[in-house]
Parts: sequence; C-alpha cells; structure tokens
Amino acid sequence: TTPFRDYELNVHLGLVEIGEGMDEQAALRTAQSACVDALRRNTDFVLYEHNSKEMQYRAEELQLFEHLENGTTRGLFVEMQPLMDLQNPLASLNVEVLLRIRRDNGELIPLHTFIPDAEENGTISIIDKWVFMATLDWLNSNQQYLESTKQINVNLSGYSLNNDRFVTDL
Repeated sequence: TTPFRDYELNVHLGLVEIGEGMDEQAALRTAQSACVDALRRNTDFVLYEHNSKEMQYRAEELQLFEHLENGTTRGLFVEMQPLMDLQNPLASLNVEVLLRIRRDNGELIPLHTFIPDAEENGTISIIDKWVFMATLDWLNSNQQYLESTKQINVNLSGYSLNNDRFVTDL
C-alpha cells in the first residue's frame, strides 16, 4: 500500500471590480496586486472595488512602476535623517538617507507596501540606483556643511545588492 500524505493548501485571491475605462492590462496588474495583498495580509481574498481609494492608490503605484521602468522618477525624493551621538551630539553630522515617495495629491506612499512590490516586480534596483545617485548629488551640493560628517547610511535592497549587474553599475 502507498502511504498517504497530508498537504495543507492555502488560496489567496485578488479580485478587482472592473469599471469603465479600465483596460485589460491594468485590470490584470491590479488583480495581481490584490492577490499579493491577500497573501501579505494572510486572508482568503482582497477585493478592490472600482474607484475605491485603495484601487486608486494601487493603480497610481503601478503607474509609478511603469514610469520608473521608462526612466522617470517623478514623486521620489530623499530625506536626510540626522544621526547623533547622544554622548556628544555636536561632534559630527552623520545622516541616514531615507527614500520617500509622494503621490500626485501630495500624500506619502507607505514604503512598507511599496518596497515589497518593487522587489517583486524588479523595479527596486532602479529605485536603489536613483537613491544612491540622489545621495551623491546631495553630498556634492552640500559639501560646505559636511565638514564634521563621518558617516552616511544608505539603505539598499538585498535584491539589488545580490544583482551583479546592479553592483557593477553602482
């Protein structure tokens, strides 16, 4: 006799209400995002209703990914967060470079949802390269203020750092 094995099957569905003006490609990309959302939330399904705020945000993020793939970095900017030694806070001006992404309406896109999507669809290396170049530009423009700077931290994705082409380009 053949021994039986038990398997646990989990299904996560991404559903999209298709509305007027939505083409097939946009519907498929948005449904894929909804499916990833269901997986991340560990829920059976996620439904994006037509014209809902969540669907608008997802569509905007997908559009941002398309722009990034085409070389446009609209909405991306970096903030320099000071890092201070609590023992001697004025001894040096060290910073951590933080990526920020602004929606068309001015709101910030939460990175905890955006970065995993960028890693999944491969645009994270484009973003990481842009962050690094923006940091170098900022350093070049602010040299006069950086005399006491000893450290600048830049967070880059492990996906990018494990990509030989990205490392060579960097």
